[in-house]
Amino acid sequence: MSSLRVRCFGLAVSLVIRRRDWGPREALVRRARRVLGSPRSFQRLRSFGVRITRTQPPEPAGEWVAAPAAGSRTILYLHGGGYVSCSPATHRPIIAALARGTPAQVFAPNYRLAPEHPYPAALDDAERAYEWLLSIGIPSKAIAVAGDSAGGGLTLALLMRLRDKGAALPACAVLFSPWTDLVGTGASLRENDGKDAMFRPENIPAFARLNRSHSMAVLATAAPVQ
Repeated sequence: MSSLRVRCFGLAVSLVIRRRDWGPREALVRRARRVLGSPRSFQRLRSFGVRITRTQPPEPAGEWVAAPAAGSRTILYLHGGGYVSCSPATHRPIIAALARGTPAQVFAPNYRLAPEHPYPAALDDAERAYEWLLSIGIPSKAIAVAGDSAGGGLTLALLMRLRDKGAALPACAVLFSPWTDLVGTGASLRENDGKDAMFRPENIPAFARLNRSHSMAVLATAAPVQ
């Protein structure tokens, strides 16, 4: 049984975000960038106890989040947002929680977003961030890749690209509610319509079209990483 606080939060999210039609292309992008991710006040409140350092060119765009006791182990965190919204800043609460709760430093890349930068821009940026971590001396076995929603799907796509290239794989991956079905054909979408606090089945293809990501849907349903 979920707590009263969780139920109230879910109700508030459903009232503000959940809709069957997010509107045409421009309206969808505008709404997604306005309502998805943590409010700025919550970002600041939940980012206590960590040090945030933004990278500078020519390093990959993004930010390091580390607690005082952070060691050399590293989490590469790929944020969610439907591939069209959010950033490391909007996801600081979960990123900071990972930094505080583990002995690892967290690097969150600010990967490019659709529709301005459709597939494979986000995947290319995730790969560049991973390769950069290796180039600065962090061994692959000291790296965990994690992500939520679209970031979870992006994590899987990154692992498959690395596997197919024969590149060194990270130690592990952690997925939080990963978005893996960009085609939106899964039976569970219809069976659970109305149960999710944020999305309706119609939203899946609407967001996917902005990213022109049918290739990512194939990646996400391909053979598992070995």
